[in-house]
Amino acid sequence: MEIRRLIILAGGFGTRLSSIINDVPKPLAPINGKPFLYYILEKWIENGITEIIFLLHHRAEQIITFVNSEKEFGVLANCDIQFIVENKPLGTGGSIANAVMKLKLTDSFIVTNADTWLSSGYGEIVKSPINSIGITKINNAARFGTVKVLEEKVVGFKEKTDVAKPGWINAGIYHLNSEIFVGQEGYFSLETDIFPKLIRDNKLKAISIDTEFIDIGIPDDYQRFCDWINEGKSYKLK
Repeated sequence: MEIRRLIILAGGFGTRLSSIINDVPKPLAPINGKPFLYYILEKWIENGITEIIFLLHHRAEQIITFVNSEKEFGVLANCDIQFIVENKPLGTGGSIANAVMKLKLTDSFIVTNADTWLSSGYGEIVKSPINSIGITKINNAARFGTVKVLEEKVVGFKEKTDVAKPGWINAGIYHLNSEIFVGQEGYFSLETDIFPKLIRDNKLKAISIDTEFIDIGIPDDYQRFCDWINEGKSYKLK
């Protein structure tokens, strides 16, 4: 059964991008007249998502205003939308656990970051087994760290390095079971708290995605994405 529910992690402060974007939260960074978030939403809607839950904190009201405008007039017209605004930062894991508790979620869902672009791979994640992580190979994995895979299961993560070389990285999209968050609360991380437990139990599936990937979290990569959109996506993002 294909999953139709998407959780978007959109509560971060975007401190590394604040030197050039300081009047809006990172998901609303302008790209050719539209917020970055628009391009993400457009892709998910194309791939069958019909319900979206936004997990918010920093400048939440600005994201809510944009999303509501797209719900009324734009790409989200046929979607069910919910917002959860956190009083304090809860981390990637804590934010999801908070949503599971408040919305009484009992099934699985897709999770994505609000600052990561993929050109493809959405369908693979929507159809993936429960507790899967999308991974993709990029030319320079130094900034992100790499994912260790054995027989299509994630067996570990390697920390960021200063050495520029190709590698498989976490693509920032997941298919997760609500059960793994039940009873947890407060600040904690998917990457350092949830995934290691799944790995120990041999329960984290790696889904290899052949895609263009970019994380706009730093000025250089934000500018690269702007240039690519402004030039009509006429070349391959690397």
